[in-house]
Amino acid sequence: MKKVSAIAAALSIFAFAGAAFAGGAFSPGDLKASADSKVGVKAANTVYFGNYWITSANTGSPKEAIAWKLVSAKSKDKDGKTAVKILSDQGLYVGKFNNMNYTGRADDASMWEKAPIRTTLNERTKGEGFAGDAFSTKEYDMIAMADTYTMPDSQATPYQVTVPVQTYDKLYLLSYEEAKDGGSVGVTGKDDRAITLTTFAQKCPVYGLSSTYDRGESYDGSIRYWLRSPADGWTTDYVKGVANNFTDIDITRFKRDTIMAIRPACELSAANVAFLSAAEGGKSEVALGAGFALADYSGTEFKVTFIDASVNAPTVNLKIEDGKLNGTFSGAVTGTNQYLSAYLKNSSGKVLNYAKLADCDTAADGSFTLDFAGVADGEYKLSFVSEQENGAKQSDFASKAAAYVAKVAGGKITEIKEDTKPEPEPQPEPQPEPEPTPKPSGDSGSGGGGCNAGFGMLALLFAAPMFFKKEK
Repeated sequence: MKKVSAIAAALSIFAFAGAAFAGGAFSPGDLKASADSKVGVKAANTVYFGNYWITSANTGSPKEAIAWKLVSAKSKDKDGKTAVKILSDQGLYVGKFNNMNYTGRADDASMWEKAPIRTTLNERTKGEGFAGDAFSTKEYDMIAMADTYTMPDSQATPYQVTVPVQTYDKLYLLSYEEAKDGGSVGVTGKDDRAITLTTFAQKCPVYGLSSTYDRGESYDGSIRYWLRSPADGWTTDYVKGVANNFTDIDITRFKRDTIMAIRPACELSAANVAFLSAAEGGKSEVALGAGFALADYSGTEFKVTFIDASVNAPTVNLKIEDGKLNGTFSGAVTGTNQYLSAYLKNSSGKVLNYAKLADCDTAADGSFTLDFAGVADGEYKLSFVSEQENGAKQSDFASKAAAYVAKVAGGKITEIKEDTKPEPEPQPEPQPEPEPTPKPSGDSGSGGGGCNAGFGMLALLFAAPMFFKKEK
């Protein structure tokens, strides 16, 4: 077994400075305590999750991390569990809400339930939908199934939605109730709704479009984007969206086949998140062999360490010697970016310290020494995990934890015992896929895009690589 004397500089970098989840790590307890925090969308913390084309003009270019705003901790997923709603910071691509011809119910055209835009958001096939192009399988599995019930039109005519429509989706658009001033995502005013388009959204038509022309961009750069609610008091050809009427960023109606920006939203289940850390630096700069230290992070941009419930906890054997914790481990996952890691939590569940104990590139077992110098006196929960640490702005994945209780005094560990009442680990549960809906038929009879790095065929999107580290 290889010997690694390790514990890296703690990141207690998980405190949120003056934003949506002020004063706490991203854990279920802190989410509940921060549920009433509303600072506005633009002022909310940013989390990076998934990868998509951002500054590139074609699908042959590398993808970049997607920036999302942490806009609400009040959400509940389909099973009623606490979740946090995240909203893309920019318009990521452009599209039509619904360009299908209908011969059935007159209200179908303005219903989220039936809209091709819903299908495109949630399609997992690369090159055919956003979910497939933006998320690895592991990341997609971390997205909660959200209740996307859409309030029926308050001024409904006989030709519009007159009954509630119950839907569930992993990826969705905001509703009017969410996007209005004082709505559930915390919009503080009209300017708080304004967004910009990525370079990719401006230049590259995808998912059935042949052009990004008339994408809703005004002279001052403000952007129109779709909501999922039907328009009030109008024919079924109209759906609500965020307007850019000169300097007035308001909510109004748009014809369903208008090309406008797509601003996705989704929800992350609190039970699937171990903690947040600095988007850049942070965990990536934690070195093997360093001792515990406290270093508060005052930034507002984060990445996520998820709990992958499909990976069992490593087996560890521990012994206190000279105030340090010596241990051996086995059963760790091996491969690129794989480590045996540990983190300390206080009694309220806040993550205080993080450490890399061993590099598991080739070895699933080994030994380590853990020094508690600098750790304040007290009792802590100490978790050992097999972790894939993927670098700046990329999602990390930790196994189930081998959980212990540690007592520290004078910078030395004085007691270690197995945690007989560990926090419940999230269990992988099958989540229903969104109901199948019609796929967009393209515009002007064309199914191609014009931006595939000279290949000239939208089908080549299938070959675009994910800008994500190797999964294990």
